[in-house]
Amino acid sequence: MKYFICNTENNSALTGISLIAIPSEKIEKIYSTEILPEKLINKHEGEIHISIPLLLDLKNKIPSHALKIKTIKIEEKYIAEKAVLLCPKVDIEIDIPDENIQPLPIALKKLFSFFSGAFFEENKLYLILEPEKIMEHIYD
Repeated sequence: MKYFICNTENNSALTGISLIAIPSEKIEKIYSTEILPEKLINKHEGEIHISIPLLLDLKNKIPSHALKIKTIKIEEKYIAEKAVLLCPKVDIEIDIPDENIQPLPIALKKLFSFFSGAFFEENKLYLILEPEKIMEHIYD
C-alpha cells in the first residue's frame, strides 16, 4: 500500500519518532495550506480540520499540507465527508508492504489509539496513522 510521509522533525511528544505515514488510498486530495489552527479540531469553510501538529504536540510546527479524507463510514453513518488533516510537510509517497507493518505495543496503542502500526526501515521508524481512528476518537 502507498503512504504519504510527513516529517515531524523530532519535535513531537513522540521523541525519536519523526515520520508519520498516512495511507494514500484514504486521501481524496492533497494541497498546500496556510491555515494556522488554534485548536485540535476547527471548523473552516464548512470543513472539519484536524491538526496533526496539535494532535502530536509538535512545538511550533505549522501545517503546510492539507489532506482531504475520503468519506469514512462509522456506525452506519457517513461522518467524515468534509474532514481534512492539516499536516507538516508531506515529503514523499512510498510503498510499504502490509506484511512489513508491525503491530504497536499495547502501552503505545492505549496512548496513541489513532496509530495502527509501525514500519522500520534502516534507522527510520514510521508510525502508521489511521484517519478512521482519529474520526472515531473525535465523534466518540
